[in-house]
Amino acid sequence: MDTIHFSPVKLAITGQEFRVVRSVQEAWTLLAEQWPMRPGKAHHRALTICTIALQGRAGAEIAREALIGAAAEAGIYLSAGSQPQKDTSNLLRSSLPVPHLIGIGPSCD
Repeated sequence: MDTIHFSPVKLAITGQEFRVVRSVQEAWTLLAEQWPMRPGKAHHRALTICTIALQGRAGAEIAREALIGAAAEAGIYLSAGSQPQKDTSNLLRSSLPVPHLIGIGPSCD
């Protein structure tokens, strides 16, 4: 997989552990394997958008905005300049084709 970079996003994973995410692959890994909070709707949306971006079907900045939305939903501090520029809540319903994603989502066993 190619690494698709975007503007860095700084998250406070715990009170003393910060993480800077600089690519769609890093965002996907954090969301899928290392998310410190209970996943919510924005988390699921961000994971799906990152998966689509890694397939070349969505842009890196859309994935970045979705990551920021998931972090905001989880109450994770975002560094200055990392606030979302647009609402990503309707991205999957309105503009992105969503492929069948094995292993992602509440319907998976």
